[in-house]
Amino acid sequence: MHFSSSYLIAAAATLISTVSAAGCLSFSGSSMVIISPAQGQVYNVGDSMRIVWNVENPTDTFNDLSVTLSLSDSKNPNNAVTVTGGELGNNKPFLVKNGEATVSVPNIPSGTKYSVKATYRDVDEAKTWTQCYSPVFTINNGAAPAVVTAAAAASSSSGPSSNVASVSALPTTKGSSAVLAASSFAAVVAAAIML
Repeated sequence: MHFSSSYLIAAAATLISTVSAAGCLSFSGSSMVIISPAQGQVYNVGDSMRIVWNVENPTDTFNDLSVTLSLSDSKNPNNAVTVTGGELGNNKPFLVKNGEATVSVPNIPSGTKYSVKATYRDVDEAKTWTQCYSPVFTINNGAAPAVVTAAAAASSSSGPSSNVASVSALPTTKGSSAVLAASSFAAVVAAAIML
């Protein structure tokens, strides 16, 4: 089977933007990495949460993309599950170029493995939905029991699926596009090997 080079580049860009835990690499070469909330940070329901992201190699088109933010249960990094009631900013979109958003922590169950999920439609012809995740943090809710999702619990006990590439998160400091590209490339190679 023979694929054209443009098809392979488009397929690799799609894999990079959806597999990399280090951030989102867009089809255009721009990237977005959520750096705050920081790993291990603790919030209480009702607190103000400042979400900050870096943009590398921005284009005007990428900067003008709308991003929606929500909370995910990330107990199993291979199966982050969107939290019911975890919409942030009243589900109002933010622009990539803003680089930050301040939201109120919603009334959700206590948990130690939450992450912020940023979702946007990429600039490729297919307008691929792309998701980025922040480092993992804690939310305390004195009134609600700890969150347990069946999908996350079942997946974490059985280990990663044989067709999912495990990708480690990079440190949450401002990274270079070279580091992001290298980790994304490694994820694409790992995913391609498993195909």
